[in-house]
Amino acid sequence: MVRYKARLVAKGFTRQYGIDYLETFALVVKLISLRIILALAAARNYQIDQTDIQSAYLLGKLEEEIYRELPEGLEIGEENSSYSRRRQVCKLLKGLYGLKQSGRIWNQEWDKYCVGTCGFTRMKDDHAVYLKNNGEEYWWVLIWVDDVL
Repeated sequence: MVRYKARLVAKGFTRQYGIDYLETFALVVKLISLRIILALAAARNYQIDQTDIQSAYLLGKLEEEIYRELPEGLEIGEENSSYSRRRQVCKLLKGLYGLKQSGRIWNQEWDKYCVGTCGFTRMKDDHAVYLKNNGEEYWWVLIWVDDVL
């Protein structure tokens, strides 16, 4: 069985700072924080899980208005002339891979979920580390853009 995969990406290289986006910051855990948590987990025999959030950037809602050309092969409407196709665009509602601000808007959604819904506290010394103390148990979540430990 042959399977084909495709990923819709934005042409981020065409975006201009100050016009199309203002901030691009995406969290990455500090190496020292990662080492401390791994050493603590090894010393106390804690369980460690790691995951890559699939399609993470699609979870963040864009604040700016961004338009993209229609992907090749997508047909919209009854008119299919090359002239009408050149004039059609998609308005992006969610972040896409390739947009410079996608990592930041995904991280904002992640922060709302971890802190607001799950009750984690964001560390002041490393904003990519979240901690939850549930009585005798401690839970840490470390972020590396769209990877979670």
